[in-house]
Amino acid sequence: FIKKLFLEPSIDFSSMDWCGRSATSIEAIAQPVPNKESALFGVSTRFIPYKKECLAEMLGTYLLVLVGPGSSIVASFLDLATTEALVFVAFVFGGTVGLVVLGLGRFSGAHINPAITIASLSGGRLRQELLVPYLAAQISGGLLAGLSLRLIFGATGVRLGLGSTRLISGFSPIEGAGLEAIGTYFL
Repeated sequence: FIKKLFLEPSIDFSSMDWCGRSATSIEAIAQPVPNKESALFGVSTRFIPYKKECLAEMLGTYLLVLVGPGSSIVASFLDLATTEALVFVAFVFGGTVGLVVLGLGRFSGAHINPAITIASLSGGRLRQELLVPYLAAQISGGLLAGLSLRLIFGATGVRLGLGSTRLISGFSPIEGAGLEAIGTYFL
């Protein structure tokens, strides 16, 4: 892509995504296959559209949901002070997001969060046909990570809420949802 950028300045970038892939090359791999033995529902299983992108989103979300809440459970096991636990969990979440963006961002943009996927679509940074596959991949990754946390930490993990967020006493669910909406807006 960089070579094209500098050596071929007359390229029409409006037909490319942010990674420099042409939209027509992606559409070409989704054509029906006449040989039904190598096809799943009439589409080649070898060239399922957006396979890399969706796999990257699922893996990124899986890692974020496994490692982030997992660090909260580990902090409970280590009996860390509140400030230490907060810093530990924050660094683990931040490090996980950073590594996922570095490792998988080139495939899908590493949204790893349905809110960011929807915001990217709203901002014109994501093609509309990727919305449902990305959301499905992210939800699948999150569910698989939740199941993995249950298998790894067992009953103790369940007792600790599997690292899920809980409201501080004195806050109603409506207030919590409002604070979450404000935080998501700034994200």
